[in-house]
Amino acid sequence: MRRGTPSIRDVAAAAGVTPGTVSQVLNDNFQVRITSATRERVRAAAESLGYRPNALARALVRRRTQTIGLMVAGFRNPFFVELVEALEEATFRAGYSAMLDGAPSDRGTFQEHGHLRDWPVDGIIMWSMRGQRAEQYIANADRTQPVVYLSGEPLDGDVETVQADVRQGAADLARYLVRRGYRRPRYVPAYVQTDQEERTIAYRAVMQEAGLPLEIRPLEPEGERRTHAVDAGLRLATVRARERPDVVLCHNDVTAIGMIHGLRRGGLRIPEDIAVVGFDGTEEGQFLDRPLTTVRMPLAEMSERAVHRLRELIENPNLERSTQVFATGLVIGETA
Repeated sequence: MRRGTPSIRDVAAAAGVTPGTVSQVLNDNFQVRITSATRERVRAAAESLGYRPNALARALVRRRTQTIGLMVAGFRNPFFVELVEALEEATFRAGYSAMLDGAPSDRGTFQEHGHLRDWPVDGIIMWSMRGQRAEQYIANADRTQPVVYLSGEPLDGDVETVQADVRQGAADLARYLVRRGYRRPRYVPAYVQTDQEERTIAYRAVMQEAGLPLEIRPLEPEGERRTHAVDAGLRLATVRARERPDVVLCHNDVTAIGMIHGLRRGGLRIPEDIAVVGFDGTEEGQFLDRPLTTVRMPLAEMSERAVHRLRELIENPNLERSTQVFATGLVIGETA
C-alpha cells in the first residue's frame, strides 16, 4: 500500500487517465473536451485517495488565488477587531480566503508594516482613515486588483466606496441630547479635526440650531488609545461643576469608555454629574455596568456589501465605480 500524501499521478492511475486530464478536471477547465463520465471518475478517484489539490498550483493555473486582502489598522480600538471579524465572515461565505494586512498603529502605518504588496490577492477591501488609499502602500506596476473602500467619511475620486452615514448618525445623537436637556456640550475628537469632519459638521449644526455653543477639545496627545481618554477624564473631573460640560460627545466608543473611567476615578458619577456618549456601537460599550449611549455602525451589512461588490469587480474590473451609503442607528443606553 502506498504511504504518504497522494499525488496527481496516483489519482490519474486510479482513474485510468493521464495526469494532465486530472489537472484539467480538478481545475474545472471546461474548455477542454472531457466527458462527464471521465470527470466523475477523476473526482471519485481523488476523493477516495484523499487527494487535495495544491492551492498555489491551482492559483497559478487559474490566475486567481481566491484570496481577498483586508487592510485594517488600529486594533487597540475594539471597533476594528469587530470590523475584521465581520469582513472575514462575509469573505468566507463568498468562497474566498482572507489575508489581513493589519498595521499595528492607529495611524495605519501600512508602509512600514504592510505585506499585501508582496502577496498575490484577487482584490482588496480597505478601511480608509482620513482619506487613505491602498495604492499608497501597494503601488506596483503589475498591480491591477480592484479595491473597495469602507469609510465613515465621503471619499473623493472614482473609487468604489461602502460608507456609513456618520453625519446623520451624529445628528441623531446630538438631537437626542438636546431633547434630554443638556446645554453645555463638549466634543472630544480622537484627533485634531478639520471643519469638514463629518461628526464635527453634524454636532455643530444641531447645537447651533438649538442655540447652544459646542466646545471642541481633541485628546492630548492625539490618538485612539483609551489611556489618553482616561487622562482627559481625570483632568475634567477637577474642573468645577459650573465650568465643565454637562455632556461629553466622544469621537468613538473606545474614547468614551476611557473618559468614563477617568471621570469616575476623579469622583464623578455617570450620568448624574456628567453624561458621556460614544460612537461606533461596539459590543464592549454595551457591557459596561451602565450601557453606553452611542451610534451603531452597521458593520455586518457594510462588510457583506463590500465583499459582494468586490466579487463583481474581480469578475468585471471595468464596472463603473459606485458609492453605497448605509444608515447608522442610535443606541440609547444609560450614560446620557
